Amino acid sequence: MTNEDIIVGIVSLNDGRLVGKTRLQKTIYLLENCELGSGFEFTYYNFGPFSRDVEEATDFAVISDRIDQHKNVGNHGVQYFEFVSVEDVPEKLGNLDSETIKDYLERMGSYSSIELELAATIAFLNNGGLDKDLVDEKIVELKPAKATNDKLKRAHDLLTELQIA
Repeated sequence: MTNEDIIVGIVSLNDGRLVGKTRLQKTIYLLENCELGSGFEFTYYNFGPFSRDVEEATDFAVISDRIDQHKNVGNHGVQYFEFVSVEDVPEKLGNLDSETIKDYLERMGSYSSIELELAATIAFLNNGGLDKDLVDEKIVELKPAKATNDKLKRAHDLLTELQIA
């Protein structure tokens, strides 16, 4: 299974549509923490865990017409991308069957992109060895405008739902 197959499969399993490059990155990072096993490598970037491999595989999936990419303009004139699958849903991706992935995607779908970003960043810091008692403090330092008490609580709730926390 190629990196491109993983991207196409995740978009397909997310009811054929996924909105936002950041959401795609964070979704894949959280799925990796749920034992997806794609092998994507992540580093910390402006919006939390980021993988150049995910970005390149997404670009290749678009270029090879396996997913469609639509550029849209949202609130306050901010540009975002919507990915639409043109392929069937796979039975399995990496180490996970499609039903398990769909369940995880549905859970993530009930959280905002900011909450997803915070959850992925919390998991990244935990995986990096930062003392769990210091993680929220570090998140507030890194993302002061986003890391409200309510959003942090929801991010932790998502990690608990995904059994990552």
